[in-house]
Formats: sequence, structure tokens, C-alpha cells
Amino acid sequence: EQRPLKRQAPLGSCALCGIPCDLYRGRVVCAVATCKVPVLACQPCRTKTPADVLAATAKCRLCRDNFAGSKRVEKPELVKAAPV
Repeated sequence: EQRPLKRQAPLGSCALCGIPCDLYRGRVVCAVATCKVPVLACQPCRTKTPADVLAATAKCRLCRDNFAGSKRVEKPELVKAAPV
């Protein structure tokens, strides 16, 4: 028999106010144009924040921390090898 697990503390937090929450609702995505991953937004923030402001300010944790991923890595300078 399967039983639901006991409810634990939320694993995530709201992208706007930071309170613990763990339900993706309202199709809120990261405001960074190159990211657009779904972000958590708590019920109070979703109801009191206008949709255009929510779309412009909600950022995922990586974008809030200014993580650049592969953009941060400098590309090596390539030189042609001498003919053998």
C-alpha cells in the first residue's frame, strides 16, 4: 500500500519576497530574456503584484545570483599549427 509522505517544509522560496513556498502556479517565469525558467511565486505575491510587474521582476535563483554559466568562460585563442 502506498501512503503519501508527510508534508515537509517547502524546498523553495518565492522569487519576489523570499518566503518558503513550493508550488508552481500562475506560469511565472524568470524575467531574464535568455533564461525564462519557471520560478516560484507565493500566493500573496501573485495576487497583489500586477502581471506585468511580476513578469518583469521575478528572477530564478541563478539569475538573481548573476550566474552566467557558459557565458562566463573565456574562449581560448586558437593558433594555427605549423605545417609538418
